[in-house]
Amino acid sequence: MKNAQNVERSHRFKIALKIALPFIAIVAFLSYIFFKTNNISSKDIILFTLLTFCYVYFTTYMMYQSFKDNVLDSVVDVFHRKKIIEIISKKIKKYHENDNLILLNFKNIDDISQRYGLNFGDEILRKGVGKLIDFLEKNKIKDSEIGRYSGGYFLIFANANKAYITHILNIFSKKIQNDGINDIEIKTNFALVNANYSKDLKNSINFLLNDINGNEYSHNNINEYENEVCKSIDDLNFIFKTQKIISLNDNSYLYSVVPILKTNNFGKISKSIFMDIANKNGYEITLDKNIFSEFFKKVTIKENEKFILDVSAVSIRNNTFLNFLKDFIEKNNIDPKKIIFEFNEYEIYTHIKRFDEIIKMYKKLGFSFAISHFGGKNSFFTYFLNLKIDYIIYDISISKNYEKEKIKNVFLKFNEICRELGIKSIIKFVEKAEVLEFAKENKADFVQGFFIEKPKEV
Repeated sequence: MKNAQNVERSHRFKIALKIALPFIAIVAFLSYIFFKTNNISSKDIILFTLLTFCYVYFTTYMMYQSFKDNVLDSVVDVFHRKKIIEIISKKIKKYHENDNLILLNFKNIDDISQRYGLNFGDEILRKGVGKLIDFLEKNKIKDSEIGRYSGGYFLIFANANKAYITHILNIFSKKIQNDGINDIEIKTNFALVNANYSKDLKNSINFLLNDINGNEYSHNNINEYENEVCKSIDDLNFIFKTQKIISLNDNSYLYSVVPILKTNNFGKISKSIFMDIANKNGYEITLDKNIFSEFFKKVTIKENEKFILDVSAVSIRNNTFLNFLKDFIEKNNIDPKKIIFEFNEYEIYTHIKRFDEIIKMYKKLGFSFAISHFGGKNSFFTYFLNLKIDYIIYDISISKNYEKEKIKNVFLKFNEICRELGIKSIIKFVEKAEVLEFAKENKADFVQGFFIEKPKEV
């Protein structure tokens, strides 16, 4: 970024010189005439007027050119597309060992702009690029050139070992995803190729674009186990079980959907494990879309049935997921009033009002929401206070510690508060009669567990 700004300053300085030099020449010329003749005739005045007019025109033209021919992107203070291609093309002709081209994409910037507005999206992109440049410099990848290629795509030229750059950019991708910017989740991916891949820069860029779009997750350097899990998610290799959740107040019931993933080399993978891998590798939205579509292709919802599906909060906040749901339920004639989305998050999403607005968008369609792991080490209480939810699902720690007097009192009071607010409470892991009795005595609305019914394959 600093190099781009230096080039821009140098460019503007040259234009300023072009503007100033004719002015100096005019002043010198008029001074020469005045001191030589010590008298200014009408011809001199006409000449002076013409020169002034020409100079004003020239100045206006040069100022126009200075704005037209700037080298920085208007949003992010790095080279714009034309300039970065010009710079890299020159460097490729003077190829040195370890010269590499990188295409890095802030891949959810469009979704951020759609949700929060273009100005906010631009601010996030500006800060993201700043963090990228600082990170590269701190990790001794200096004198690199970076420019905005298109949208969230940035073209980078760097002289450093290919394996080292890949390692550094993997760390950056994970760091910016974990840290976020302005409390917004940021996702990046990248592709890399040697600078001498082709003498024609267009061929190299096309290779990078194909690589980054066709192999979105190849850069994550995930191990064979995780790679196969992600492949199985893509291939829709799911088995589904459902477990009944019965009401303690009437004859109504719900079903909890339990997906299991099949892999070729590692057998069946449980939900908690493949969800962790999906979250780690940015596969949340793909996973949630595939589970939803596959389950409701296999199941016909009966009149009194409702299903609870565990989804990522990242998916809920993603416009792509919402649009997918709208399209799917319409094409498959599914009643969203029969579907409850269960979610939880360890860290509080600080744009809580925006999150609530998003929840309401789903609720307008008919979907319901449940906060899971309620009472665990997560953001449950903030979400309970601020989000328009329909159910709470208690954490396993409540079922395990049901005999403790404090747990009983808190459990009872929360259930009473929920009833006043029109929120239903669910306690899972009811494995014996004592836990069921505890749930009844303390006014829980629904119970689930092996003591009630074991999961059944769909």
